[in-house]
Amino acid sequence: GEQLARQSIGTQPISALAYTPAGSLVLVEGTRLLETNGVDDALVLSTFSAALNDLWLSPDGALALLASNDGNDYLVNLTSGKTITVLRGHTDQISQTR
Repeated sequence: GEQLARQSIGTQPISALAYTPAGSLVLVEGTRLLETNGVDDALVLSTFSAALNDLWLSPDGALALLASNDGNDYLVNLTSGKTITVLRGHTDQISQTR
């Protein structure tokens, strides 16, 4: 296929990405949760103390569930970038949200 766009996000590997219903790209890069519309630079929504491994978006694109190396899952509001709740209790890193 034809490359439609190329965007440099940062220096960390991208471990997960998903599209919102509105067409924005949400991704996790190292310890950061970012959103981009594919044209401008990425907007950092949240930064965490441990590396993020995976992400799942709610069907309406309003929430993200993040899997982390610190053994926690984070539920994040994508509009505000704020963590709604932290799901604790895992004894090891979490590699997937599904």
